[in-house]
Amino acid sequence: MTNNWRVVIGLTCCLLTAPGATWGAVAFDRSMAPVHLSSAGRARRPLLGTDELDRLRDVLAGTDQTAILAAIQALGDGGAGNAAPLLVEVLAVGAPVPVTVAAIDALKKLRDPTSVEVLALYAGNRGPEIRRHAVEALGIFADGRVVPVLMDRLGDAVVEVRGAAAQALATRGEKTATPRMLALLRRNDAAVAGPLGALAPISLLSEISELRGGIADDNLATTLGELLKRRDVPESGRMEIVKALSGIPGPAATTALIEYVGMLPPQDRRASRSEAQRSVDERAKQP
Repeated sequence: MTNNWRVVIGLTCCLLTAPGATWGAVAFDRSMAPVHLSSAGRARRPLLGTDELDRLRDVLAGTDQTAILAAIQALGDGGAGNAAPLLVEVLAVGAPVPVTVAAIDALKKLRDPTSVEVLALYAGNRGPEIRRHAVEALGIFADGRVVPVLMDRLGDAVVEVRGAAAQALATRGEKTATPRMLALLRRNDAAVAGPLGALAPISLLSEISELRGGIADDNLATTLGELLKRRDVPESGRMEIVKALSGIPGPAATTALIEYVGMLPPQDRRASRSEAQRSVDERAKQP
């Protein structure tokens, strides 16, 4: 990326605004792990020919938004090793929100580390939807440069953006984010409930459980439920979590207990599974 592009991006990253929204507590998504794609890996990808590059560049520079969106989708889905620069160009000159979001999502599909810089800039865009998509895209990179950006977005004013940053940091296993997420949970922030449970060390279990009564039951149950799913939690810890969840009313706690029972084989005889099943059965009897 040239210095001129950096200046243009810096100027265009502050174009759009949109209202925020409220969230309920959300679970941690384990489906996306960060990756590092080396230059050798990019080189092994098929490349777009010069004529096709020129054709797509012309389309992207045009005014037909439908054609532009189709071209962006084709670049993202095609996975060509030289596709990312075309999408970076789109972001460099600025575009309407649908086009900007589509270009960011296409760069996420390509997983080309050369796009980290422009995505980091767009993570600070004035438009919440754009920020969220940029943060989600950054979350797939193993590149250490994304960590300060994600940490910064934990302080975003919009819950969806905070949630995307928390999810990305938890997926990376970024333990340095734990204190910040715990502080947010103490403030009853639903955005970090699931990611914190996936990230926090087991030593924080008692501290998290003690939040009962100080934050929403569903937020606490979501955090404990994610802790309960982890393989590194010993049986004693699982029993402690199950007992804590059994004392929390509401659908989030019930869901956490059901998911724990379901993740273990029926023949599993560990005490925590039996206790969770007992609690689920008791809840089923309640009117």
